[in-house]
Amino acid sequence: MRIGLRLQGTSCRTLVLDGHSVVAAAAAERCSTLAEAVDTTFEELRHELGAEITKVTDITSDAGSVLAARKLASVIAIRISPRPPADAFHVTGLPALVVPVVARTVHVGGGHDLRGRPSLR
Repeated sequence: MRIGLRLQGTSCRTLVLDGHSVVAAAAAERCSTLAEAVDTTFEELRHELGAEITKVTDITSDAGSVLAARKLASVIAIRISPRPPADAFHVTGLPALVVPVVARTVHVGGGHDLRGRPSLR
C-alpha cells in the first residue's frame, strides 16, 4: 500500500492506495498550519485503517503549491555608521539580490571604532 499527499497552504488531502484501488481517504481543509493539517489526516487514516496502516511502504507528496514563489515584501535597509555618507561615492551598495526588494535605505548613527569601542555621538 502507498499514501499520496497533496499539500496546499494549510490543507492536506491524502489517499491510501493498494495497487490501483483507493483503500482510504482523508482531508483537512481549514487548519491553522500545514503541519496540523498533515497530522490531522494521518490521524484519520490511522483510525480508519487500524493495523493495516503498517502495510504502507511508500509515501508520495505533491508539495508544488507549498513551494510556489511568493511576492516578496518591501524591505527597508538600515545602514549603521557614525555618520551618513558624505557623498554618492561613499554610499555602500546593496547586494544585487537585495536591490529589487529594498524600498528605501535609512541611516542610523552608531557602530564602533577600529578597536571595537562604541562610537560616541
